[in-house]
Amino acid sequence: MAAQGYFLSQDIKGDLKNEKLDSYKGTDIGIDVAKNAAQLAGDDAITAVSAGLAPETLGLSVIAGLGASMAYNMGTDAVAAVSKKAVHSKEVRHVANAIKGGVIDSANSVANTAKQDANIVSNWFTHIHG
Repeated sequence: MAAQGYFLSQDIKGDLKNEKLDSYKGTDIGIDVAKNAAQLAGDDAITAVSAGLAPETLGLSVIAGLGASMAYNMGTDAVAAVSKKAVHSKEVRHVANAIKGGVIDSANSVANTAKQDANIVSNWFTHIHG
């Protein structure tokens, strides 16, 4: 468990150092947290099963468990790397920019409507008191 915490801290340190955009930093850290949680749970299950079978296998299950754990961790590392690459792809950036543009357009529309309404109220008060 302590080793997994150390690996997570190194992953996060790398994400903070290597990424320029906060959105990418946050996404990469989220991917690393999920990866390390999966590795912790997977390693725990593999270790429990291999240790439980040790008496019947004369300890060979522990060696097999170490190999299975390494293979599992390499697989989760690969999935995390592919996920990070996908998040940084042009396609995802295009969709994110489109969503951002839509949100900005909506915010501008709401701001313009509020400004118009404020002017109407202001003119009404000016007309009543003028």
